[in-house]
Amino acid sequence: MSQTVSDVAKKSEAAQRTSTPPKKSESAQHTPTPKKTEPVQRTLIPKKSEPPRMSNKPRKGLRVFKKRRRRLVNVLDGISKPSVRRLARRAGVKRINGFVYDKVRKKLENFLTRIVNTAVVVVEHGQRTKVTPPDVVCALKHHNHTLYGF
Repeated sequence: MSQTVSDVAKKSEAAQRTSTPPKKSESAQHTPTPKKTEPVQRTLIPKKSEPPRMSNKPRKGLRVFKKRRRRLVNVLDGISKPSVRRLARRAGVKRINGFVYDKVRKKLENFLTRIVNTAVVVVEHGQRTKVTPPDVVCALKHHNHTLYGF
């Protein structure tokens, strides 16, 4: 059984025709054939038991909790009336008028603002970013409030 060259060529052409699909014109749209898939086995998932209700009222939908926003609060309100009173007692004051508390808070705010600003200037001069206790001591010394022990 000898094969001729023409027989081999005919077999190869036939193999190519069966392996490659014929080209469609560009105007014809290609619609993919859906693949057959095996049906998915569905299992029943047990529901979580709900806590017993205290009343017969039906629940109203989902409860959505809003994100809490931080309110801007005056920091000086944290200096309470008793703390101002303790400072006054240490200074030797016997009785305090009710209007004094707000004035003490304002004075304290002005004093702390001056000290912190001066401490920041000292830090920036040293080309640093962190305020250290020696910086605060230097700022106090600059405002003639010498603090010993640091």
